[in-house]
Amino acid sequence: MAYAHDPDHDRLWIQGGVVTSVGEASDCWSLDLSDTSSATWRMQSNLPAKPRELSVGGYDRTGNRFLIGGGSGGAGGSDYQDFNEVWSLPSAAGPWS
Repeated sequence: MAYAHDPDHDRLWIQGGVVTSVGEASDCWSLDLSDTSSATWRMQSNLPAKPRELSVGGYDRTGNRFLIGGGSGGAGGSDYQDFNEVWSLPSAAGPWS
């Protein structure tokens, strides 16, 4: 699972990981940390690449975007693959690039 904190909007971003009943995930969520009374996660997008785990995340304050890189997928089966790519999602929840 990749995650990062957006300090300008006090938001936590997460993407991917493993869901026991499904396998690797590709969805991306954000949580507004300034309003902890509601604690509502908001679905932002699905990564348009293969689902993954063990990726890393970061927040680019200059570009105002959530970044993820690397990871692996295939849950250890015959389709297991390591990824060597970086994806970005604008904070305004535009499309991944």
